[in-house]
Amino acid sequence: MAPAQVSTIIIGNWNPRIFTPTWIKKNLFCLKGETEIQGLVNFDDMDFAFQHEGIVIVPKFNSVEINFEGYDEKKAKLASAIITRILELLPQTPVKALGVNIKYRFKKSEPLGLVNIIKEVSGNCKDFSVNQIRQTANRENYQLNIVSEIMKDLIISNFNFHYTKLIPLDIHFINNLYLETKKILTNGN
Repeated sequence: MAPAQVSTIIIGNWNPRIFTPTWIKKNLFCLKGETEIQGLVNFDDMDFAFQHEGIVIVPKFNSVEINFEGYDEKKAKLASAIITRILELLPQTPVKALGVNIKYRFKKSEPLGLVNIIKEVSGNCKDFSVNQIRQTANRENYQLNIVSEIMKDLIISNFNFHYTKLIPLDIHFINNLYLETKKILTNGN
């Protein structure tokens, strides 16, 4: 089962003016020559973003978001490398936390371990319907929060990996988190 959405956020005191198209192209995507990146504007919030190869970087004063729809290992490695480059190139920026969100949408009828746990919990409430279940687990380097929205025939589960202190990261760290979500979806733990 592939995620519906994957996003990361680096919370800190950023200067979005550093994130010019040329700087992003050269330093984050490591592109040379005339290769173009696409600029995006969110007119409601006046956010500027930059996209290349399915990765969208949104620099703000309080965060840098890196988003991609769906999931594939190539995008995960590129996003992991971009996060590492940002932290290496801007070490003077106070960073408060790092989060990785992996969201799934699936039917209640799917034979998944997590679905069975959700059905078990939501079925034990007399006269009440459960529309959301929150689960939390502390791991060695991060906290994992799973918020599952329960609808009539659909469940949307968002896995949030929250790092309160930065650790050395490699290009496989998002893929490793993705593999953890697959294990939890399949086995329920």
